[in-house]
Amino acid sequence: MTVTDLIEPLRLLIGDLSRWIYKERLGYGDGARTQFAVKLPPIAEGSLSLFIDDVIQDSSSYQVDCDSGIVELIDPPSNGSEVSASYRGLAFYSGDLEGYIRQAVEQIVMIYPTKSFSVDSSGNIDPEPTSSEKSLLSLIHI
Repeated sequence: MTVTDLIEPLRLLIGDLSRWIYKERLGYGDGARTQFAVKLPPIAEGSLSLFIDDVIQDSSSYQVDCDSGIVELIDPPSNGSEVSASYRGLAFYSGDLEGYIRQAVEQIVMIYPTKSFSVDSSGNIDPEPTSSEKSLLSLIHI
């Protein structure tokens, strides 16, 4: 189990429900620019749809950094083309939630005083929690 595995359950627990942003204008193409940014990052993974002049783009034609909200197109849009996106915005950055989870894992010794958990540099929880400990970790209020 990794810290990353606990992010989605934590989002549900704290009510980090995403909100739809429909057709936000990101800017206009100039024939060279390939990077555009959404106004309200972070973005829910897999939720962004990109449009150029109101035509939806294939997801293979761009990449999205969900935390920063940067959308990078493979090919620059032509001069004057409107670039817009629909997406689900989140309240908390994944990196912040990972930090809270790391703190919770390290403090769980208060509940299991005979067992010590740690989080390594790859985000793995060591030792691997039992099923009851996983349930407890998913319910910890941070």
